[in-house]
Amino acid sequence: MHECLASLLALYGEGFGRVLNACHEEETAGQKVLARLLKDPLIRSLLLIHDLHPVDLATRLRKALDQVRPYMQSHGGNVEIIALEGDFARLRLVGVCKTCPSSQVTLELAVRKALEEHCPDLVGFEVES
Repeated sequence: MHECLASLLALYGEGFGRVLNACHEEETAGQKVLARLLKDPLIRSLLLIHDLHPVDLATRLRKALDQVRPYMQSHGGNVEIIALEGDFARLRLVGVCKTCPSSQVTLELAVRKALEEHCPDLVGFEVES
């Protein structure tokens, strides 16, 4: 059973690899298709499983934080990357919303949601205040 599953995963990985190669070979149209595929959370996850995602973890981490940053700033906060060591991130929350007693928790949840969406391969993260 294990060999069958490994063979099936290898087959899917090879197929996804060929799709990516075709996207790269077709300059403009291929890049548009690739951009569209990368917007799909399921496709992103499958590419990560097969180690085929064309965007590295550090870039996806920055993009995830950039996406959540306007929300955080509207609550008087921000987030910074202290370090990315392998697949573990150390982050710092900066500032807090003066009128919201649970702002720290709110901001951490916003960061967690963005990281789960863009960096499911991130093993974990630690937030410093």
